[in-house]
Amino acid sequence: MVALAGRETAIGDAIAIAVKRLRQQQEVESATGEQVIILLTDGVSNAGSLSPVRAAALAAAASIRIHTIAFGGDGGDGIFGIFRAPANAGIDEAGLRSIAEQTGGSYFRARDTAELAEIYAQLDRIEPAAQAGAMERPRSEHYPFPLAAAVLLMLVAVLWPRRGYRS
Repeated sequence: MVALAGRETAIGDAIAIAVKRLRQQQEVESATGEQVIILLTDGVSNAGSLSPVRAAALAAAASIRIHTIAFGGDGGDGIFGIFRAPANAGIDEAGLRSIAEQTGGSYFRARDTAELAEIYAQLDRIEPAAQAGAMERPRSEHYPFPLAAAVLLMLVAVLWPRRGYRS
């Protein structure tokens, strides 16, 4: 399952929703296998009604492991190399470690996409899946309306009678 939560980071709420969906899926499918959540974030929990620690406790009570991944660089050079953003700015690594430890999962740190790919390969070895999941990609196509407007304008230009043109 792939989901986008929004502009703010509500880690506790995201974990709680994932735990709820995994429980529902387990009830429907009568599955007895292990359940895992992979939490990828580039920020600190700054929204939501449930704290990440409390949500991790819910996951641990449901025997759901959470592997956490902090994603982001070590800060940039800033303006003309003078000002530099602090390393790990905006990432709560201690909180993510706590969530992983509390649920029996692992904590990972990815500074770029190459490291992220390595982490996912490692997770595939740690948590092998019996079958590959369905690939999901959010998709929304916006071309039909501009295309229809362009075709309509082209028809008007071709079919409109030309008047008053003299050479």
